[in-house]
Amino acid sequence: MSGAEGSSSLGPDVWKDLLNWTLKQQEEASAADPTTIPAAVGPISHEKKQWLEQVMEGTFMDMATRLQGLLDALDKLPDENEAGKESDITRTTTPSPAAAVEQEGLTSTERAEALWEEVQEHVENLDYALMFCQAGGLPTLFRFLLQAAAAAEDKEAEARAVPALAVLATLTQNNLPVQELVLQFPFGEVEDKDKKISISSNTGSSVRGVMPLLASFLIKGADDSSSSSELNTRRSSRFQAKALQAISCIIRGHRVAEADFVQHFALRVFIAALQPSQDARVHGKALFFLQALLGADDATRERGEELASLLPLVVPCLLVEEDEGLRHTAACVVSEMTNLLGGPTVVFGREGGEALREAMLKRRDVIEKLEGVEREEAEDELRFWEVLAGGGEGRVFSRDGERAGSGGGGGAAAAAAAVEEGEAEDVEGDGGQAAAAAPVLLLAPPHYLSGASNAP
Repeated sequence: MSGAEGSSSLGPDVWKDLLNWTLKQQEEASAADPTTIPAAVGPISHEKKQWLEQVMEGTFMDMATRLQGLLDALDKLPDENEAGKESDITRTTTPSPAAAVEQEGLTSTERAEALWEEVQEHVENLDYALMFCQAGGLPTLFRFLLQAAAAAEDKEAEARAVPALAVLATLTQNNLPVQELVLQFPFGEVEDKDKKISISSNTGSSVRGVMPLLASFLIKGADDSSSSSELNTRRSSRFQAKALQAISCIIRGHRVAEADFVQHFALRVFIAALQPSQDARVHGKALFFLQALLGADDATRERGEELASLLPLVVPCLLVEEDEGLRHTAACVVSEMTNLLGGPTVVFGREGGEALREAMLKRRDVIEKLEGVEREEAEDELRFWEVLAGGGEGRVFSRDGERAGSGGGGGAAAAAAAVEEGEAEDVEGDGGQAAAAAPVLLLAPPHYLSGASNAP
């Protein structure tokens, strides 16, 4: 492994801390007993120590300085329209994507992509994500998004905003302090070079700043009190997929933000994102986000009722032959919705219930005709449909796989076994009455749906 590779895999701070620790240990050992240090080695001289520290400072970046340099370069980019104009970004001996910024002939958009790519690499570290915000990174990031919002026909502004959206998603995912900073960001203070660009909201939501902005990339009228869910067709599917991912990462795990989003934006955003004309990437991110909202620890029946009208848009995703991941995520949505609403019988009686029943029959018929390995791989899906077909009311298995009303485990396998053995569980419904119910097989999210960079 080369030195560059080693520093990249472990990170600059590890090596710097190791040097400081080694020097400190040697000083303490020498002070306590000079004879413990071999004569051939001897205590390090002040000159050697100074030289080593200078080498470390020159070799490994100080992250706060590096992030500030990247932000300074990004702040200058909107005015750099001439290709090849030299950037003020500081060189380091550590290879980085931002080195491309110093090459001649790059456009402003290409430079922005390279700079944001390096920022994203750094802020995958939770501490560096907070450092980015403390260094003034949010005004810079939102300026790129506001410029794209103000010029819907400017494809260059949109292209520069795409990597900024990716950074926003990485910053906020599973990072509550940064989520708070983003949700409370004062958008009125973000100014363009020539004019102030802002976006307002009359929804009364505590996320009135960032949500109308991001939602406007998917739906028309998101920045006012309109209830329109008309798809914003002026945006590319790639851009909309990134915007939806950013919304998802900002909201997920933040209870207040989740509740506000469901109340003010969820239906409009999901209706736009799940339109049949939308790209599969947008469908995947929307379904993942919807499943997370329905499966949240504090999700209630009221939330299920609020989002139940989306079922007719979810059902077609269960029939996409060429995308197993999309089918799986759609099944997760149906499973979570079924449990929140009180069981398969309730769901089949809602709008979209008949379409769900038809999809169930089609998929079961397809799976029954499979043979060999393909049949084995589809066994979990078949059991899901069999359990759903069992009907019933109430809820037998909780989202974490435990039986309702008991502390024992179980999960999807136990649910399937219960069906095969003909077991019937008594559970308490919303009215406190015991009701026999068929268990709902809860599917685990596909493995590729986790992680800051890969999650939809």
